[in-house]
Amino acid sequence: MLPGRDYKYVHTGSHSHSIKQMSEGKLDAACVANDLLARAVAVGDIKADQYRSIYKSSSFPPLCLGTAHDLPTEMAAQIKKTFQDFRFEGTSLEKRFKSQGTVRFALVDYKRDWEYVREIDDKLAKLLESK
Repeated sequence: MLPGRDYKYVHTGSHSHSIKQMSEGKLDAACVANDLLARAVAVGDIKADQYRSIYKSSSFPPLCLGTAHDLPTEMAAQIKKTFQDFRFEGTSLEKRFKSQGTVRFALVDYKRDWEYVREIDDKLAKLLESK
């Protein structure tokens, strides 16, 4: 299937907006992150019986925080330790991520954990170029 030939597509601007439009019956299909969809179901923005998943991609980190590559070694180590030791309990992050069972930040490797995201970016760029 090819976009533009076999189906129409639009960019809604955000996963949340796509989910909202799906729940209102304004879209027949949408590409959304499964963690954001699960969160939308958990808070009642969309009901589980309002959609069905036809494809699930590989998972990747939903959000990353990083440090500059040229920080002094001790400072970079302290920042890393702070994130590793921080727990979401009692913070706004607990409320946001509780439905997913996420209780703390996780270490990721940019090359490995974000490889799929870079692949998607490359394909989207080619798709937009062809318009």
